[in-house]
Amino acid sequence: MDLNLEPQPENPAQKRKIAMSLAFVSAAMILATLFTHGWLRAAGGIDAGFGLMSLQACEEGSCKSISNKEMIDEHNTMVKKAKELSASYADMGRDMGLSERDLEEKSAIFWIMGYATLLFALLAAASLVVAGVTLGQGKLMIQPIAPTSTAMLFLFLSLVTACIFVATNPTRGTGMQLGVGWAFWTFGIGTVVGILAVPMILKFKPVEPDHFQV
Repeated sequence: MDLNLEPQPENPAQKRKIAMSLAFVSAAMILATLFTHGWLRAAGGIDAGFGLMSLQACEEGSCKSISNKEMIDEHNTMVKKAKELSASYADMGRDMGLSERDLEEKSAIFWIMGYATLLFALLAAASLVVAGVTLGQGKLMIQPIAPTSTAMLFLFLSLVTACIFVATNPTRGTGMQLGVGWAFWTFGIGTVVGILAVPMILKFKPVEPDHFQV
């Protein structure tokens, strides 16, 4: 039996392709989630869900949508007016089968984090695509700002804002609570793939000349 114990040489071309592929896969997964209504989904066969910008509900093939900001503003306005009209607002709400959460004003943080996630994720995906393309051309950009640096920055920022977006779910504890949907998990996996791709791409960073060399 012939055992070859010699270390096998690395294949830079193959590693380059893997790094490029991970960058493109990450960008594709992130972009696939940004304009869907799968971030928070209703259960029980109800076709309704939140996207980063709006809430959409469908019934018998007809769909209606409202922006997250507008939905929050309308709910808070209704709560304020109802409280002004009735001193026994809470009792009235309970008689209607509403929970305490249904009767509370909702935080604007929810829709703000939705827009922030959209912005950061678009910038992260664009940075990953630029990094992957320039790597494939053998001209990985490092000046004036490396796309790998912006990719890593916006990947982390978008992951944070996405988690806050889901955590501030305005339906939590209400009679119509929506749960975390497929888009959030797909986005999370895509973000992790991007974070893994960046250091692999950086291995092909051009060597800076030694200015002190004579």
